[in-house]
Amino acid sequence: MADLVTHACTALLPGAAFRDRAVGLVALGAVLPDLAGRVIPLGLDLVGRRLLPLPEWVTWPWTALHEPLGWSLTAGLLALGFVDGQRARAFRLLALGCTLHTLVDLLQDHHGEGYLLLAPLSVRRFELGWIGSEATVPWAMPLLAATALAWVPAGVERALGRVPEVRWLRVAAVLVPVHALLPVALWAAGLDVTALVGSLAWLHVAGAGVLLGTWRWWRGQVPLLLALLVADHAASLLVASALLP
Repeated sequence: MADLVTHACTALLPGAAFRDRAVGLVALGAVLPDLAGRVIPLGLDLVGRRLLPLPEWVTWPWTALHEPLGWSLTAGLLALGFVDGQRARAFRLLALGCTLHTLVDLLQDHHGEGYLLLAPLSVRRFELGWIGSEATVPWAMPLLAATALAWVPAGVERALGRVPEVRWLRVAAVLVPVHALLPVALWAAGLDVTALVGSLAWLHVAGAGVLLGTWRWWRGQVPLLLALLVADHAASLLVASALLP
């Protein structure tokens, strides 16, 4: 589950800058290799162990869908569900997300069991081995928090319409408690002190990105923006100091 979250966030976090419906398809593509090539065989394996014995040829061929050739076929099948004129674009967006997934996975060390990037032309496996296969798990909560924060302006804009005089105040009302209370959520999730500090750092980076991305909302309100930043960081630091020993 944590791996699905990190892969989805690799598409959704930068996608917040575009605020386009296409981001949803890219995010779906970013988790598609794991959904088809990992979740399905694991589910069938669970069924085989607890309910009805299943032969390996039923459960494990699905893992091929985690490879580029496999997810290309899966993305193509999903794209067929779109109307004529949208299928090619849907396939490109899904394939973009799948490619992003593969690039992230290539960073990991799978002890020689890398990815068949050139199949069926070659059975050579590729991996960079820069990080452990479970190294992205601790990033799940920080990435999820940063992604949620990055999408706050889009949600507020959709909910309130385009009324700048009201919108900036509502955004402030959302950002302050979100920024202040997210450390509590991270702490409640069981993150240790080091991970909590790292999470707060990423949270501040995401907050800065949101403010830069929404600058047109704040211009003309610089004194109020400065007051918001002071209140925001004061609340966040107070909460963090209460949680850290």
